[in-house]
Amino acid sequence: MAETLKVEILGRPITLKSSISRERLEYIVRLLADKITEARHMFSSISNEEVVIMAALNLAFEYLEIKEDWQKLQQEVENKSKQLIDLIETRSSLPLR
Repeated sequence: MAETLKVEILGRPITLKSSISRERLEYIVRLLADKITEARHMFSSISNEEVVIMAALNLAFEYLEIKEDWQKLQQEVENKSKQLIDLIETRSSLPLR
């Protein structure tokens, strides 16, 4: 079931429809609002459109950092798992793969 949420971003009313929960949608809107406020403080003389673009770029940058960290962690877990399997196999007569 699609959730509908009416919000205001930079004084502009927006109706959002999503399949995610209302709480999660509200959280996302708050996150965006915080990033817009941050960008407004950093760049006080730019237009609303530019503020939203800066907020979106900051969110994209954070997302990319988190994604890269996750990929590194995933690779480390895979490597450690392989090492553990190899160690167990060398000390046991039973193959685990």
